[in-house]
Amino acid sequence: MSDLNIKIKAWRNALASEMSAADLDELEDHLRQTLAALPEDSLSFDERFLVATRRLGEPQSLVAEFTMAREARAWPEHAVWMAILGIVCLGIGSWVALTTLYNLDERFADHLNEWLPQPVMIRLCFALLMTGLGSWSLWRGSHMAVSDAGSAETQGQ
Repeated sequence: MSDLNIKIKAWRNALASEMSAADLDELEDHLRQTLAALPEDSLSFDERFLVATRRLGEPQSLVAEFTMAREARAWPEHAVWMAILGIVCLGIGSWVALTTLYNLDERFADHLNEWLPQPVMIRLCFALLMTGLGSWSLWRGSHMAVSDAGSAETQGQ
């Protein structure tokens, strides 16, 4: 194994506990490109390797940067799941409310000023809870999508 591969393997091992293999492959590619761009005649191998790793950045900042990028990629997926949850909850809540109200028979028609029976109230409260959870999920999903778009614009600038 060449000296370069040994040094790159040691450098990767230092970052391996905190980064994924795909991120390490990307960083290694950048490192090799930076090493190739440095002049071989004026710098020794160790000096070129040191300069190349310094140009990439400190390990802590690399880990933080890749963690932020990974989280930014995950938000759209979370927003989609929140929207799906919202639609399902709204559907279940609406179905429970409509079937509960539809199944009320005429025996309650004369008792509008009284409370409905406990099973009916439980079903209506469940329907209210589900529609509230669904509405919140839809709002949260749209809020995450908007904040993700805003963060992508600020990172691009």
